Amino acid sequence: MTMKISPEMTVEEVGAALQRELDSRWQFVWEKHLDELQKLYPEHGDATYGMYFDKLLPPIWEQVEQQDFYSALEPKEDDYLIGGCLNFRHSMEKEHWGSPGHNIRVFWIVLANQHDEHVGSLLLEIHHSHERFHLPAPPRIRICQETIREKITAHIRQLQEQV
Repeated sequence: MTMKISPEMTVEEVGAALQRELDSRWQFVWEKHLDELQKLYPEHGDATYGMYFDKLLPPIWEQVEQQDFYSALEPKEDDYLIGGCLNFRHSMEKEHWGSPGHNIRVFWIVLANQHDEHVGSLLLEIHHSHERFHLPAPPRIRICQETIREKITAHIRQLQEQV
């Protein structure tokens, strides 16, 4: 597994490479760990989705970091991190964004490059169900040029109105 990412890429290009990698891996990782995760879901509920992304994302995010990109938002001591790159504090979920059994949580990562420039934000849409352990759609990467929390959340709300 090798993504084609280089330090001079734009946030759009990095996002496209991440989406290709997610498209090629998400279902394999889901099926490989499904039995284990389904057994954990009754006790852990929605946190089980985080356990899935803890298995899916680290090798992908490591490749991004190897090309000198990083999350510009430093985690705080009590933050809940998923997959080494998603900070639960930097996410939004709304019941009405999806349909019954198809909820959407959006995480954002403010992406910085090797020059410590904030180049934009990666938005990861996680489609999931609160009714049972199920991913009704694959994870999706979107791009946002904004790097300030209030502007990112406004952008996400605008996107989700289109759902």
